[in-house]
Amino acid sequence: MKKYVYIICLSATIFSCKKSHVTEVRPYDQNYTDTTQVLLLEDKYPCMKLVTDKAVHLKVSEKKMEEHKVITNDTALDMKIRYLPLETTEECLVGGMINKLESDDSFLFIFDESNNQVLRFSQKDGSFLNKFGKKGRGPGEYVGIIDMSLNRKKKEVCLIDRFGFKFLYFDYDGQFLREEPLYYFFYNAEFVGDYMIQDANLTENTMAPSINHNRLIFAKQDHTPKYVGFSFPENFGAQFGQGMKHPFITCNEAVYYNHILSDTIWQIKENGTCEAKYVFKFPGRDNLFDEKDFQSFSGGVYAEKTNDVLYYKDDIIITEDFVQAGITNGAHLLYCIPTGHYRYGLTYYTSFGSPTMLPAEYTLNGKSFVRILQPFTIIREIESTKNFYNESEYQAFWNEQLTEEERQLLQKMTPEDNPVLMIMDIEPF
Repeated sequence: MKKYVYIICLSATIFSCKKSHVTEVRPYDQNYTDTTQVLLLEDKYPCMKLVTDKAVHLKVSEKKMEEHKVITNDTALDMKIRYLPLETTEECLVGGMINKLESDDSFLFIFDESNNQVLRFSQKDGSFLNKFGKKGRGPGEYVGIIDMSLNRKKKEVCLIDRFGFKFLYFDYDGQFLREEPLYYFFYNAEFVGDYMIQDANLTENTMAPSINHNRLIFAKQDHTPKYVGFSFPENFGAQFGQGMKHPFITCNEAVYYNHILSDTIWQIKENGTCEAKYVFKFPGRDNLFDEKDFQSFSGGVYAEKTNDVLYYKDDIIITEDFVQAGITNGAHLLYCIPTGHYRYGLTYYTSFGSPTMLPAEYTLNGKSFVRILQPFTIIREIESTKNFYNESEYQAFWNEQLTEEERQLLQKMTPEDNPVLMIMDIEPF
């Protein structure tokens, strides 16, 4: 993982703004044919300036997971757990998993990819509030959503309909506002102030030469590119074929970016700069990749370079007080931002009578960690113990194992219910 590989690869193009060639790029439609509106792209857009002198070093232990001290409920973290069951009706039934969870004000926004829908719930009681759009090809309708983003500044929800080749915008109440065409391809997007940052990852954009082979596209509200950054060599996608599943990490209005070939987490600023916010420091090595590796990269090179060495995985969560990251030795790093203290290992706690690990999947309002619990799994685990007890022993055992809140939730829970959010509030240590 090369923490400053981007500086080497982009050194010749930072702040370049050559205008010798202009390419016309038209919005796509479902037949991949040009339509009437034209977007003009300069031959070279200036690249994002990389700021590297303010990074916080995250020290990684070389111990294997089994050698780390396991932190239990009794020994370390001052953590409070609460549950938020999401309302279950036919209209708001969530599929097998939640693909993205965002929060703003007192609301939860959920992207359910399996049902291809975006829903809003109340943070107060989990009640369903509304959906955004529906399937179709008319105004306010979509063919296939690949991502959902919140523009917290404007209080808008943006659905990226890659298969309908457009963006759909709604207010928080679900009222359709407008749609805009899709000019080029990318996988994920987040809003940074008045701009949208887009992750093109390994997507080819040969029809737009000025942005092709760039991972990040920093665009205006009309989606005209303003800056590009973190460029790929021309043959990179064909040779390597890997990328981050979750390249963006959000904490309220802050947006961070990480990549599979870097030890650095970058914060993307509204002025188009990328600031190295956190750098993982691994014992016994500097950078995994050098410039030569990067320019002729392949899956084989990646496998060779990462064999039996430590690097972080694609499960980073950032809150106002913590950075959570999984390391390939099986341990988890929990870094406390206010104090600079670290914790390693797996933090176990009991949830509905079963041991569960700390690593979170999402955050709530940039403060709390969130894990998604499935009611059918909870009920199955509890009922699996029936063979070990008679009825009175079974009831006594679970009365002792469960908290009062868990007992009350179980009385109303069915296997078909929507997920339950387990919200974890951790005090800085």
